[in-house]
Formats: sequence, structure tokens, C-alpha cells
Amino acid sequence: MTLFFKLFFFLSLVTFTNLFAYPNYSHAVKEKKIYPMGKKIFEMKCSGVDVTKYDSYDALLDGIKVTKECSHLKTSYKEAVALYL
Repeated sequence: MTLFFKLFFFLSLVTFTNLFAYPNYSHAVKEKKIYPMGKKIFEMKCSGVDVTKYDSYDALLDGIKVTKECSHLKTSYKEAVALYL
């Protein structure tokens, strides 16, 4: 019975810890991979986008889709540029 309790406690602890670790992992991935990719794309292909015209992320993403410079990019690249800005 004691072994069962220890195993249950250990698995519960691991599960509980992982639930709170996921947002930090997501933020780290954005900082290390998505932001630099968005920066490169913005500087090379979409430098004409003015961030001050937009009041939300969705409006910015729609604006990026409409501009001539960025309209040919893949959706994931447009999202990376929007996250960077």
C-alpha cells in the first residue's frame, strides 16, 4: 500500500509541475525561434509596415496580409512578423 501511495504521489507531482511549466516553454520558444525569424522577414521583405496604425494583433495581421510587400509570404511567416512587431 505504501508503494502505491508513493507512486501515485510522484505521478501527481510530475503532472502538476508540467501543467505550470508549459506556458514558460511556449514563451521560450517564441523568444528563441519565432521572434528572430519575424525580425529577419520584417527587415528583409516587410519593412514598410507601420505598427502605429494598428491597435491589436489581429488588425496588424490583417494589415500585413493586405500590404504589397508581405502579401506573397506564407501564413506562418506573416504570423511571425506580426508577433515580432
